[in-house]
Amino acid sequence: MNTATAKQLQAVNGIGEAFSKRIIKFRNKFKGGFIADVQLQDVYGLTPEVIQKLLLDFTVKTPRQIEKINLNTASVDQLVTVQHIDYDLAHHIIEQRNLREGFSSFSELLKVKDFPVNKIGIIELYLQIDNTN
Repeated sequence: MNTATAKQLQAVNGIGEAFSKRIIKFRNKFKGGFIADVQLQDVYGLTPEVIQKLLLDFTVKTPRQIEKINLNTASVDQLVTVQHIDYDLAHHIIEQRNLREGFSSFSELLKVKDFPVNKIGIIELYLQIDNTN
């Protein structure tokens, strides 16, 4: 996925010139490209059906390397660097973390006020849970 050309992407049924450009533009927003296939959900206009077809021919074989943020020690400023987490959500996450004395699983994020449930797969890519403090 991180090396596919527009022409290669267009060979997939449902991916035309516009979608191939969007996929490449989105991929290029991140130095090194995609981390995981789930990020295709963030490409505007791609339906789950088209993503499924795309994944029959392409996948993220060489994910870009990132330094994951520890969910149990992260500051608001660190959390807002994660896709789909804004300042309000970061504050809610920290509030829940303090109430729970830390998170033990990512599924606990689903109980955070205003958490974008449909984006948890993407958000998890940037986080880790370390309880060794």
